[in-house]
Amino acid sequence: MIRTFLFCLALILPACVLADRSPALVWGDELTKIDLDQLFSDLYLKEGEKRVEAGELPQGRFFLKESASKNPLNARAYNLAGIVEVKAGRMEAAETYFLLATTADPECSECRQNFGNIFLARGKPDLALMAFYRVLLDESYRTPWLPLFGSGVAYLKKGNYDRAVEMFERVLKYIPAGLDGNIRAKINRALYLKNRKEIINR
Repeated sequence: MIRTFLFCLALILPACVLADRSPALVWGDELTKIDLDQLFSDLYLKEGEKRVEAGELPQGRFFLKESASKNPLNARAYNLAGIVEVKAGRMEAAETYFLLATTADPECSECRQNFGNIFLARGKPDLALMAFYRVLLDESYRTPWLPLFGSGVAYLKKGNYDRAVEMFERVLKYIPAGLDGNIRAKINRALYLKNRKEIINR
């Protein structure tokens, strides 16, 4: 579909460009100026999303890179490219893309949540906590239990078991009864490690 659109666009544009060579398209009698880079970036992004959803990661990666090349501030493209790299097991590349996403849009909490997750996966709990803290400041974030859970895991990795328990207990407020088994297991593990540490230090 995208190839067909690009072919048609290539035929239409020469007849629709103004004398000053600014990109423009004519629909009927109406002259509409458009940002072609943004147009193509959006098209590539949609195709990339479709390919990733279908499990076609190499093709998805290609279209997402094309989208970002047309709009270097396309945080959605970078964020999804990072997810593609995680699925492919390329964690260093994923971290780079999530960094680009949060740089392009510092207010993108989803991007920052993924950034924190990749820090956890790569053994960087302090950086993960910084990312999760920024997400927690966003009161409009739809799934606030995610940064809380990530923070709990980060504190667990750091050996700060009291803070880990505190984070996991806050997660319980958002998890329906019957689906909280994993969280309670994390709390029990944190308490166990805390008690073992206290016994060893006596």
